[in-house]
Amino acid sequence: MISNIVTVYRVENALGHGPYRALALEHTDEEIDEIEDPFEKMKSDHSWTSRESHPTPYMDFKRILVEKHIADNPKAKFGFPNLEKLHEWFNGYISLLKENGFEIKTYQVARRKIRMSNSGKQLVFFLD
Repeated sequence: MISNIVTVYRVENALGHGPYRALALEHTDEEIDEIEDPFEKMKSDHSWTSRESHPTPYMDFKRILVEKHIADNPKAKFGFPNLEKLHEWFNGYISLLKENGFEIKTYQVARRKIRMSNSGKQLVFFLD
């Protein structure tokens, strides 16, 4: 029998923000101009040049899902179906993430609140 509750893995800081958006969510535009982003290289490595290994939400999920349910929704979180996928995604950056206050968190999520990506590399889940 398949369980209705699934373990989801996510990288986030103490405020629940992921490494891609934490600066923007936690600082003003003026502050961001003065802060050196410790994840600049990771973001660059995961940018448009590596879309096969790190697809954007618009590439990896149906556009309607992104526009209606993910974009600007604080209850929508990106994560991974297992630790292997998480480590593949953040390969070479786990230590840097930990040094900057990010941890691997687990969530127990109802299966109906999870949407798997087309690539199978990532997922989005919705908090209550």
